[in-house]
Amino acid sequence: MLSSILKKVRQQLVLMLAVALVLVAAYVSAGRQFMPAVSGYVSFFEEQVFERSGIPISVESLVGDFQGFNPILHVSGMTLLVAGDDSAPVEESALFLQRACSTL
Repeated sequence: MLSSILKKVRQQLVLMLAVALVLVAAYVSAGRQFMPAVSGYVSFFEEQVFERSGIPISVESLVGDFQGFNPILHVSGMTLLVAGDDSAPVEESALFLQRACSTL
């Protein structure tokens, strides 16, 4: 009686481990496949940052990468336009970030 229960528990644990392994493999595979496609969403990224923060930005390039189990987002040439005197040139009223990297 006890040995049959232990066998069933062992079978269920092996099954859950196999399912978890397949799900992790699918996550990593999908991430590696689709993260490079992020580069086509520069305008969407700019709109989302503006909607959430109220700060208008512009981005030169957006690159997605996948390292290990972590998606990485590389932003190059991000300009944050700060509120100020409208007569001031953009270079004086903006914060320019040459490169930023975010692990999601």
